[in-house]
Amino acid sequence: MRYQKGFTIVELLIVIVVIAILAAITIVAYNGIQNRANDTAVQTDLANYSKKTELFNVDNGRYPVAVSELSTLGVRASQSAYNTSYYNLYYCTQTSASDKYVFAGRSKSGTVYYTSSKGIGNLGNISMSATPICNVVGITYGTDSTVQTGLSNTGVWAAWAL
Repeated sequence: MRYQKGFTIVELLIVIVVIAILAAITIVAYNGIQNRANDTAVQTDLANYSKKTELFNVDNGRYPVAVSELSTLGVRASQSAYNTSYYNLYYCTQTSASDKYVFAGRSKSGTVYYTSSKGIGNLGNISMSATPICNVVGITYGTDSTVQTGLSNTGVWAAWAL
């Protein structure tokens, strides 16, 4: 009797299933790593905005209100780390006293992070709009607030975020 060399169909199917399982595990792990990297980039951007905003306050006795003042901060957003939906980066300050501010950004993971005159935090996966963002520091949106967005609804980044 002569034996043929090679693999049976069952052996080949087992190898294919094992490779598929390993690929699925790798993809899930990679997505988690990618989300953490995006979250960290957004948090770093917000920390940089906060530091520059505090320096602006030291020099001017108030936080920036106008877009031109935000542009002078000289911070660039890591645009690829932000969620692709519009209004993913906010700045809110009190118009009259300009003694408090908040920056907030939504990472591609969907998590909203903020840094403010009162500290830093995580708002979870909330709807990104001016009202909850301004409320972080006790500013009532629309009444005595100035709000700037980093990405408009037309898909264009604001000059202060570039």
